[in-house]
Amino acid sequence: MISQADRGRGPVIVVADFLGAYSLRLIPGIREVLQARGVPLLVHVHDYFTPGVSPLLRHVFAGAGPRAAIVLPMSKAQSRDDLDRLLAAHPDVPAVALGTASGQRPSVRADNRTGMAELVRHVVDQGGVQRVVLVRGVPHHVDSVEREAAARETLAQAGVLLDESLVVEGGFARDVTYDAISALVRAGHRFDAVVALNDEMALAAVDALCDHGLDVPGDVLVTGFDDDETPHPRCSLTTVSQQLHQQGRRAAELVLDLMDGAPAHDVLVETTLVRRSSTARALPAAPSGTPAARAETGRDAVPAGQAAATNAALDLNRAFMSCAGEQDVMRELGARLARLQVSRCFVVLYDPAPEEHPAERRGRLALVHPGVVGAQGAPEAPRFPVADLLPPGVRHELAHGTLLLQPLGVRGHELGHVLYEQQSLLQHTAEVLRMDVSLALDTIARHRELEATVARRTEQLRREISVRERAEADLRAANAELRRSLHRDGLTGIANRSAFDEHLAWAWARHRGDGGELSLLFVDVDCFKLYNDTYGHLRGDTALRAVAQAMEAATLAPGDLAARFGGEEFAVVLPGTGSAGAVVVAERIRQGVRRCAIEHRASPVVPWLTVSIGVATTRPGGALVPQDLVQAADEAVYAAKTAGRDRAERRPVVGARS
Repeated sequence: MISQADRGRGPVIVVADFLGAYSLRLIPGIREVLQARGVPLLVHVHDYFTPGVSPLLRHVFAGAGPRAAIVLPMSKAQSRDDLDRLLAAHPDVPAVALGTASGQRPSVRADNRTGMAELVRHVVDQGGVQRVVLVRGVPHHVDSVEREAAARETLAQAGVLLDESLVVEGGFARDVTYDAISALVRAGHRFDAVVALNDEMALAAVDALCDHGLDVPGDVLVTGFDDDETPHPRCSLTTVSQQLHQQGRRAAELVLDLMDGAPAHDVLVETTLVRRSSTARALPAAPSGTPAARAETGRDAVPAGQAAATNAALDLNRAFMSCAGEQDVMRELGARLARLQVSRCFVVLYDPAPEEHPAERRGRLALVHPGVVGAQGAPEAPRFPVADLLPPGVRHELAHGTLLLQPLGVRGHELGHVLYEQQSLLQHTAEVLRMDVSLALDTIARHRELEATVARRTEQLRREISVRERAEADLRAANAELRRSLHRDGLTGIANRSAFDEHLAWAWARHRGDGGELSLLFVDVDCFKLYNDTYGHLRGDTALRAVAQAMEAATLAPGDLAARFGGEEFAVVLPGTGSAGAVVVAERIRQGVRRCAIEHRASPVVPWLTVSIGVATTRPGGALVPQDLVQAADEAVYAAKTAGRDRAERRPVVGARS
């Protein structure tokens, strides 16, 4: 058990479930105040997609002994509730809620009411505004309730009657808002302003209005709230800044006061109206993407050094594909940390958890940057309790600066954790150090498990001569699985082009003998170059992984194979499947990708990512060859794209092609 004296020497911990634009603007303010007092900061970012509190965070509270905690809003209710229980179990750790109201601990929040009132008065003062659309957030969400109440009150004070038929539900979500505004326009409602309770909904309203031929701000003024600095090609958004940097500073000041024994109290931070082109009716709006538009927003410039760090991240991702062991991964990572602008980095890999006492799990230091410490990275490196985060020789590194702490693992399988420091926090670095390192280590672990399976089966074969035939079958199956793992695409995790060619040849030979039907799908991600140009290659890689997962989820039969054909093109081999069945699978894939709801505002089809699918079916035989089936599927996907994309088209297979 950590004593109060030991805990007093520990870091202040910030708990977040995602390192994005919001948290990246809060943390520097926290860091400034704590650094001035010589207090170390530990930022724990767990996996956003995993509900609940990460085991690593429980280890931190059990071992590292944080002296205080600053809690950012949790995206999932289970994560919030689990964190509340964890903090309640450590009443000696003073805690502050940042960005959200909390009945259990003091909070630091933005002054929603004053900011929204100033925003609405600005809209009304533009002149001629009489019919206002109010886009609501999440019912009972504190920010949503406060902002809506202030908007209604200020409109009433200005003599503008709010028509309840123009109050729509946006749910703080882009797609819900886009549909709601589109429905108003199609129904013939007339309005001259849209007041949305956050920026995401406001930008969705801009898209919906422009897609229906209306001009912003010429026909309709649009405002948001949050100033999340998301660039938009159609206009720059008038909004309210929550002063996130100042919120971070106030949260750090409050937690220091609590540590000094001061009484708890809530802090309300002033907001600031940010006027931009979405309400500048008196000024002509600069065309999308012009230098004038970019100069107005001031948000399109790439931060200094970010391009170099992005290139290093892409280079690291490619290097991981050829790594055969953990030491290879650590070597490639260590060689690029300086280019990733990481000044300190420690990677700890875990031993298997004891079945009866998982809390006693131990780890070993696999990488330290800069410099070399002892036998780092070697299998014989000294083990230490995971709850200590770092071994005794380097544990003093927790006592200064700001370290980001992220778990390493895939699908709930804990592999280790990484601690690192950057002067200028970059989101893509966090993603590389969590996702790419985790995937590389997981791939190696799976290869090692398969190799161990082969070894065990081989030894069993030697000892069990009487059941040799069965043992040989098991060995072949294990070796087949090992070979298949080597035919996986390094980016998406599904089969690669080589595996596709082999599987198609196998299926062709099989049905040439039994006369069965064989179908092939070609899947092409619509407007993917535009997606990469808009969001960058890292987000593009994430989108390709999501498409691959949707394809694998849609291929249900044992002989089906989903593969990456090349770039943004995928293929699905469907043995024993006729044309009707192939169309069903194609539709499952198309709908699966749609359900991923991956934003693609640059797409001319719809503002989210879609796929076009070509379907071809034949009975192998006669003069036909597999290339005839491939060419038919390729022509079909071309027809789907020509017909408008986001659809599936069928084409017949014709032999004897030149």
